[in-house]
Amino acid sequence: MSSANLVIATNFMLVTALCAIYNEVNRIVPAPYMDEKFHIPQAQRYCNGTFYEWDPMITTFPGLYFISLGVLRLYSTITARSTILDICTTFALRGTNIGFSILNFFVFYLILGKLHDKLTDYRLIFTSLTLSCFPLLFFYNFLYYTDVGSVFFVLSSYLFSMYNQHALSMSCGIMSVLFRQTNVVWIAFIGGSTFLRHLRQEIVNPPPASQNYNLELFKNQLIFIIK
Repeated sequence: MSSANLVIATNFMLVTALCAIYNEVNRIVPAPYMDEKFHIPQAQRYCNGTFYEWDPMITTFPGLYFISLGVLRLYSTITARSTILDICTTFALRGTNIGFSILNFFVFYLILGKLHDKLTDYRLIFTSLTLSCFPLLFFYNFLYYTDVGSVFFVLSSYLFSMYNQHALSMSCGIMSVLFRQTNVVWIAFIGGSTFLRHLRQEIVNPPPASQNYNLELFKNQLIFIIK
């Protein structure tokens, strides 16, 4: 089986399992659970166009609510069967994290493929699946929390930085902070690692003298970090 077919087959199994558990969770716990009692009413206010009413019990930024609003509005526009207020339910809002969970599998796959290019396809896919089903994260796939989307945007920021797509990396970094402000620590890490990676490249492969680059100061101060 080719690598692409293996990824598709694995993702199909993941989606099937996630949807089955998702339906079962919503059958057993149809009402908002734990902190969902704050997040879901707040998201429904956004669906109603009430952007200036804020629950003081919520300590995170409104990134999750804006994403949910955009997805539900797009669905409502495409199907033209119902208004966004009709579909902005607990069931639908929880579905946002199912989408993020599926995307996390692909992001893990791409990051691992970049970091460990000698891994076999089977091990790469199995490791990506294992990470996307990490127990501390897996539980939140089926609830309306910020965890799953937060992980997606942090990992996406790191992935884009690895490919020197700095504008996309910064955009995902900003979105991650809008999900959880503590992600600013991870964004600082990504920025620092990107800087050091470029500095290492400049030291190993210095630019032509005609370009008049002066990195000696950085070399003297940071060479111990690179080694």
